[in-house]
Formats: sequence, C-alpha cells, structure tokens
Amino acid sequence: MELLLYAREDEIGQRLKDRIQNLMLKNAMESYETIDKFVQRLREPFNGFALAVILAANRSEFARILEAGDLLEGLKIIIILPDRSSETVSAALKLHPRYMSYADGDFLDVSMVAGRVLQRSNPAPV
Repeated sequence: MELLLYAREDEIGQRLKDRIQNLMLKNAMESYETIDKFVQRLREPFNGFALAVILAANRSEFARILEAGDLLEGLKIIIILPDRSSETVSAALKLHPRYMSYADGDFLDVSMVAGRVLQRSNPAPV
C-alpha cells in the first residue's frame, strides 16, 4: 500500500517528511510540496493508497484542503492542523480524519499512527 503526503518545502514540512520516510521501507510514497499539485493529484484515482498525511501549515492551506474535502472521500486521512482553535478542529472533523495533530509538534505521534495504519493495510503473509 502507498502513502500520499502533502507538506510544503519548509522547515516544518521537512521535519514531517523525515519522520514519515522512516516508515516507508516497505511502502511507496508520493509526496507533494505545493497545494495546487496535491489537489490536482487528488483528482486522480487512489488505487493502492492506504493513507494520506496532510500538513496544513497555515490557515490558507487549511482552507484549500477543506475545499478539496470531497476529493478525499474514500481515503484514510491524518491531518496536521495549523492551530489548536476550536473552529479549526471543528472544521477538520468534517474531513473524517483517522487522526489529527498540530504543526507545532514533533510529528512522532503522526509517524506512529501512520505506521499502524499502513501495517493494518498491509497484513503480513501467512
């Protein structure tokens, strides 16, 4: 199974990529650094994808992700929010994420949850 990652090319995005890449020994990953390219990719079929990890580093990115919410249907999502406001959390819940975290964290929690989702999506051979 594969992972779809959206994280801008900046310090926060690189920190997330470093955490996630440690999981990807047995799994393939597609990574996007611009919101436009990520949304464009969401318009294509998700064949083989188990999970999307989405870093909304600021409110404008978060708004674009919310606008593309219909394109995320059928995909397991981990979303990393730009702030901890109740308005942001409430809006993020409309995407039905498997897990939510925050951009000011170290992303260890995100990598652990992503690892478990990927492991459950790729059962060990009998």
